[in-house]
Amino acid sequence: MTITFIYCFMFFSAIFFPTIRISGMPILIPDILMCFTLFLSIMKLIKNKIFINKGIFILIYPIAFSLMIISYRVIFNEKMFFKDILLPLIQIKMVLFLFSSLILWKYLKKESLFKFIIISVIVQLIIATLQKLNIPLFSNGLFYNYAVYNAMSNVYYGGNIDHIINTHLKVTFRPIGFIGSPTILATYFLVIFSLWNIMNFSKKKVILIGYSLLLCFSKITILSYIIYNFVVNLLKTKSIKKILVIITGGITSLVLFLLFLITNDRIYNYFIRSIDGSDYGVTHRKSVLDYISNLNIESILFGIGGEPPFIFDSGTLLTIFRFGIVYLLLIYYSYYMILKIFSIKNSHLYLFLIYILADMTIGVFHNQMFFYLISFSILYCKYIKEKNEI
Repeated sequence: MTITFIYCFMFFSAIFFPTIRISGMPILIPDILMCFTLFLSIMKLIKNKIFINKGIFILIYPIAFSLMIISYRVIFNEKMFFKDILLPLIQIKMVLFLFSSLILWKYLKKESLFKFIIISVIVQLIIATLQKLNIPLFSNGLFYNYAVYNAMSNVYYGGNIDHIINTHLKVTFRPIGFIGSPTILATYFLVIFSLWNIMNFSKKKVILIGYSLLLCFSKITILSYIIYNFVVNLLKTKSIKKILVIITGGITSLVLFLLFLITNDRIYNYFIRSIDGSDYGVTHRKSVLDYISNLNIESILFGIGGEPPFIFDSGTLLTIFRFGIVYLLLIYYSYYMILKIFSIKNSHLYLFLIYILADMTIGVFHNQMFFYLISFSILYCKYIKEKNEI
């Protein structure tokens, strides 16, 4: 029971409490708890012979590669970039988390843990809804201030605070929950609710997923949902009946989406600006892409490292900047293989698509706020897989 409580609180604190930053280094409360679970797992491993899937250690390859690049820069360029070190450290943390979780797996009350996770995410959905409805305390006042503080700690941590509040944190436009970003929040909703739906399919859960996507209006999250459910599923389906169901569902969803846009002028204008490329999120990422494409081949392959010349609103491009495209491909391949190990009903394809597309914008695989979503989604898939095998 103690171990289950620790894991519950680990997830809860990851999505409700702000990140602590010491000299810019992010430390989450669940990170401290993870140290304790690691200690427990080592004790259990010493006492008992416990088998764990060695596939999780595939992350050693990108870790080793990035550490080699860091060492090369220190030896030949006499430069040590502190932020670059965080990338392999996060992957080391993922290996340790999965390692300890698999050892402690039989001591976890899995049903209680994942019920708690679902409830926690639903609470975030309620908070986001209250923000969207402009309810006092949530769109201004006590809980709004707490949400903004979490956003500054978890996502922005710097810059012109007034500018960020005016442009990014108008929660009645795109809610941020207590996590601090519409995109991160939408991805949490999509991943957890989708896995919950895989566990026990329900039309109500499909509606819940659609509602959460429109509520946060994260374009990249909506796109990942559309691509998988109405493109990938269509391509891999041979049943004529299922093809007709997918096409009908796609048309219905499109009509509902258009109705949603028509009835919401602010969201409609935001969507149109994104489509025609005039939105800051689009123009800024184009400038980042232009910057990366103008680097020499060595820099593209192995990165530059250090402080980027401007803010990179793209995890993919920032990873290339730090360690190059070779490291990026190693990271993507490693996570794909880990997700595949614990896959249930092609969940690895779905989750990988969601994470890859989100990484193109806010960054996923080296983001502290995504760390616990990825790790717990892996455990959730393992739980569902085992339930289906009973």
